[in-house]
Amino acid sequence: MKENFDYVFLTNTPSFYKVNLCRALAKRGLKGLVVFYGFGREAVNVEPDNLPNLFFHFLHTGNSARRSRWATWRALLKLMKSIETSTVIYSGWLATEYNLYSFLSPRRRNVVVVESTPFESTTTGLKSRLKRLIVRRMGRALPSGQLSLELLKRLGFKGRAELTGSVGLIDMPSRPEFSRRYELSQPLRCLYVGRLEEVKNLEWLIMQFAKSGRQLTIVGDGSLRARLEKIATPNITFTGFIPNSQLNDIYLTHDLLVLPSLSEPWGLVVEEALYRGLPVLASDVVGSTPEMINATGAGMTFQLNNADDFESSIARIEQNYATFAEAATQIDFLARATAQINAWQSVISSQQ
Repeated sequence: MKENFDYVFLTNTPSFYKVNLCRALAKRGLKGLVVFYGFGREAVNVEPDNLPNLFFHFLHTGNSARRSRWATWRALLKLMKSIETSTVIYSGWLATEYNLYSFLSPRRRNVVVVESTPFESTTTGLKSRLKRLIVRRMGRALPSGQLSLELLKRLGFKGRAELTGSVGLIDMPSRPEFSRRYELSQPLRCLYVGRLEEVKNLEWLIMQFAKSGRQLTIVGDGSLRARLEKIATPNITFTGFIPNSQLNDIYLTHDLLVLPSLSEPWGLVVEEALYRGLPVLASDVVGSTPEMINATGAGMTFQLNNADDFESSIARIEQNYATFAEAATQIDFLARATAQINAWQSVISSQQ
């Protein structure tokens, strides 16, 4: 007899925030099978363990970028023939194997998770046509925010969409005592957390801090690390990669998160910083800004690569630090997490 699952989630790599979300669904009694095509550097990966109601399966156990798509396609077909489910959830449209499978799976059971936004996801040309074909195969959608929902509409999606409010569940240790958050450090202690890659726009960021002399800590690793360290001025410190489980102290010893990305579909680091009471200054193409910055008042956005706008924005945060910091501490992250789990559960239950 084939094993039955309430949902099968076809995703890329075992990102901690996706695993956290699926664990929360398991606690609600939903039996899930989460399928990965390998490990990757695009997010912090974890080694997931099976739990009651939650099972993990790797189509490829090595580097996801080096996988044989033909091999993972065959492995996916074999897996899906061996199980039963009423809901297949696709993590966007990045994986050829998953895209192909959506044409074999009945549209009524297909659900697409959308983290992309119109800023970085094209809606014209050949790629757009392929996305539209895939979107037509989806009966339901789980967009992370308003910008993702807007992208879905531009791609012609007509089905039911449930806004999730994020791309997964962040780790939430006990929130700190926030009284010190209203007292600005002198000088302002700024923080960047993430990959050291071109898309993160760190050379530009380093130039801004070289001019201002403000303190900046850069947490993370990547292909640009040596080059960035070479051009950095003494007020900029590099820590290298720090495991997500050890980031709490880093956040608590800084005052402001800066995220200057050229492209950022969501930006989970924004949530992580706000959870610790740090205001956020982000470029205006970061996908989470409507929900996490504009709606909460817990930070500011600046026009991408506009040095004057960046400087005036960071100065305004310095001058009104207590207001921005208090807004960050007032965000109800438990309510946000519950709403996200509810959205997923609602879509999965509607498929059954």
